Amino acid sequence: MKRFLLIVLSCLLIFFSACKLNSPASSQNSVQASRGTESSIASAPNATTELVYSETIPDLTAQDAEMIFDCTTEPWKDFYMGSGLFDGRRVFLNKGQNEYYNGQGFGEHRTIADDYYAYDLDSKQMTLLGTMPPNLMSAASSILMQNGDFLYNSQNSVVGEQRKDVREIYRLNVPGQKINILESDQNANTPFVYFSKLSETEYITHTFGPESGNNEDTSGTSISSVTLYDINTGKGTEIIREELDYTPDKQAGIALECVYAVDGLIYAVCFNGEDHSRFVNVYDKKGTLKNTLLFEKDKPNLFDSMTPLSMTVFGDYIYFENWNMEHALYRIDGQILREFIGPEENIIGPTGLDSLYKSEQTPYFYFVHMSTPEGKKIDQYLFALNTETGVITKINVAIDKEYDCISGIKIDGQGNMIIRLITDFLEDIYPKEYYVTADTLKRLLAE
Repeated sequence: MKRFLLIVLSCLLIFFSACKLNSPASSQNSVQASRGTESSIASAPNATTELVYSETIPDLTAQDAEMIFDCTTEPWKDFYMGSGLFDGRRVFLNKGQNEYYNGQGFGEHRTIADDYYAYDLDSKQMTLLGTMPPNLMSAASSILMQNGDFLYNSQNSVVGEQRKDVREIYRLNVPGQKINILESDQNANTPFVYFSKLSETEYITHTFGPESGNNEDTSGTSISSVTLYDINTGKGTEIIREELDYTPDKQAGIALECVYAVDGLIYAVCFNGEDHSRFVNVYDKKGTLKNTLLFEKDKPNLFDSMTPLSMTVFGDYIYFENWNMEHALYRIDGQILREFIGPEENIIGPTGLDSLYKSEQTPYFYFVHMSTPEGKKIDQYLFALNTETGVITKINVAIDKEYDCISGIKIDGQGNMIIRLITDFLEDIYPKEYYVTADTLKRLLAE
């Protein structure tokens, strides 16, 4: 799946360029979004973005971590560890099964069918959940639900030698050890769907694409939709729908570019087609607009040069990523979004956040610097932002002398962490992954 993401990025960037996305108009089921008047900006309270660090730097040593995967050895070198999904002592893994070749539209790109597994870290038992059919593209979005369902979407399936655009949502059920297709749409306006968890029994999906389904259209209407699903009934209800009309010379309306659910609310980065501005709308679970958050006026933001890819909300913070793979952390100050950590810091947060749905599940926001200021090598520090106090603790990761660079972190809803270590930034082929319990992290942060 990791190798397909590059294809996804290229195709979506082409799509965004074709639509010239950058826009507010009215929502079908909400009041018109605020664009932020001068008075509302001027009346917002002042906030400082100066970073405050803890005076102590605790050490995370080999005694504090359990090595769970050594990808230099069999069988782990054949698995892809990047999904970021784990729940306590159960980790989800996948690996390619077969190879297919397709020359339709994308050239000779390799596609594979993926076997998905649940691995129990205590019993060491590997359970095959099912096999995803070959696909050319996927949004690579997935969540874990209360009943053990692992929800995942797979797009643009390959049927024989033909490329067939089918949007499918899969459910891999741990107890049942089977794969189910929850939704299959051959007439979808976009091949991508993104998940976010709203509660233990509810999740939302976000889709965004041209009404015609043809990404090459230079004129038309782009549809953004948010649908609320209940895992008990299996039924979904569209709660938010926005439209962006576009021609080569003009746009009008709203596009929801990325969406995230937390604390019973739904946050969406909105693009205004008329003035090419961006803002964040906040809706309730019925799709009613409750608030609008504005980026600081006359200050650059992460989306000036590239469109949004994802967002995560916890407490008074929003963590953004754009299609350049740049990240920034903003703080909500009244109705204003103020940059807290900018893209120049090269930070990257944890994966697995889409499976969280309450701010209290993120008492600390963990991140790493992907390189030194010179851009040479990833450092060995893990950073923990206390989301209540705003204080950042720098943790020295001294687990493995050879594998001393952090290339990624994953978290679950209980506060446990998996740290991915490599020898060097360019040598991420066979990493080692270590498990750190929530209790260990609490102890280190209390020192």
